[in-house]
Amino acid sequence: MKKKAWIWIAVVAVIGLLVGIAIFQQGNQKPDVEVTTLQEHTIQESFMTTGTLTPADEEAIFLRPEQGELKKVWVKVGDKVSKGDKLVEYKNPAFTTERDQADLQVKSAELKLKQLNTQKSAGASKGTQPTMPPSGENLDQQIQLAKLEVTQAKKQLDIVKTKIANLVVKSKENGVVAQVNEDNSSPANTKPIVVIATVDKLKIKATISEYDALKIKEGQEATVKSDAIPDKTWKASVSQVGLLPENNSAGNVPNEKAQAANYPIELYLNDQVPMKLGSQVVVNIISSSKKAMSVPQTAIQEESSQAYVFVVESGKAIRKPVKLGAKDEKMAEVVSGISATDKVIVKLPSNITSGMDVNSK
Repeated sequence: MKKKAWIWIAVVAVIGLLVGIAIFQQGNQKPDVEVTTLQEHTIQESFMTTGTLTPADEEAIFLRPEQGELKKVWVKVGDKVSKGDKLVEYKNPAFTTERDQADLQVKSAELKLKQLNTQKSAGASKGTQPTMPPSGENLDQQIQLAKLEVTQAKKQLDIVKTKIANLVVKSKENGVVAQVNEDNSSPANTKPIVVIATVDKLKIKATISEYDALKIKEGQEATVKSDAIPDKTWKASVSQVGLLPENNSAGNVPNEKAQAANYPIELYLNDQVPMKLGSQVVVNIISSSKKAMSVPQTAIQEESSQAYVFVVESGKAIRKPVKLGAKDEKMAEVVSGISATDKVIVKLPSNITSGMDVNSK
């Protein structure tokens, strides 16, 4: 029994010795590290927000009580319309009466002019001078006045005809009917009766924080993504930045802490998108872009608001403080702290310390 016990003790000792040797060797093994030097990289600083797809141009048709009573709405939601297509129509019997009266005035003025011309022609054929009328005007003067009366009567008739033509409201653009509100025919309602949206030109309405509002300006480029189509990206550009923040009622409530202000912005889409109006999208706005000497973000270690990188010198990892500049998702600008020839460790081992032996590759 004692012999067996000693055998087991020896086996355990050997195993322990082997494990200890393996741990010792592992602890003293130099880690392999990938190194790089400062590289020129185009760094794009950006920020994200969400927005809503809206038509770039809209045509809203509101009720015009002075035109008369709403007779008919010629379109329904979803209809495609072209420039000049009928949208709504009014009826106004007073315009018809006014047109008939103007038409009679034209005919009366033309008849008067015709009679005067006939009178003049008759006098000329007899070789006599026409009799001076009681008003003291000669016949030629009367004819000139009659011509003016005809011209004025025709202008008045044209004005009335234009009024009647305007009873039919036509589309000014090509587009799609986005809204129809026939119930808004009461003068008290302020909503449009018909809204035409241009679907070939879209824009994005969004809001940004007061901090991001300091970095944005018109003309900046942006990329657009949608959760509905995650593998696609579209291009857009900032077209408008609001000068005033959106309404924030919290600031008017006593003892209520005011919330941060949000500013409205608009972006025009440069590409066609296969999404419907009202769809939510994610917008990444590029606020600045510049070329700078940079290192990968994975090479940076931050501690107490100070950034560090590890460089390989004589086979050892040496930690150096650096000052960073612009950053993007992958790279960071190094303003100072290392030279162009320093070999920077790209991916830091979890147990790395300054002075550790490493194998660079």
